[in-house]
Amino acid sequence: MSVVRRNEVRRTGNIPSPVPAFLPEAMILTFVIVTSLVSSFLVPWIQNLEVDQFFNLSEGVLWISISSILLWKAFKKTPSSHLLIGSSVTFLLFGVSDFIEITTRAWFEPWPLLALKGACVVSLLLHLGLYRKRRLKTDHHC
Repeated sequence: MSVVRRNEVRRTGNIPSPVPAFLPEAMILTFVIVTSLVSSFLVPWIQNLEVDQFFNLSEGVLWISISSILLWKAFKKTPSSHLLIGSSVTFLLFGVSDFIEITTRAWFEPWPLLALKGACVVSLLLHLGLYRKRRLKTDHHC
């Protein structure tokens, strides 16, 4: 943190945010616009989905949302940023695999889809293990 920022924190007691003030509002506005434009195209398509396809769509959206949150947290430059980025990519690929599953209607066919899902699970377990190892190491030092 620069000297100017440290003096500002001491003087005001507020930690300045690295995020521009307009960014959250711009994100909300973008979300509303994109949602309204896309919903007119997606509603008829979603209405024609079977139950299993709808759940795959929901899972894909969930995994990609988690991916976005992890990527956002990674930009805070924490000691675990590289783990967050790796986990974010894994969740993104896992979400994409669920979108592929909408058309195939089976998680095990074709075999590359099964391989992708398996690689994602292994990657998530690896990232969880690395995170827990780091967490245990920092807990013992405190």
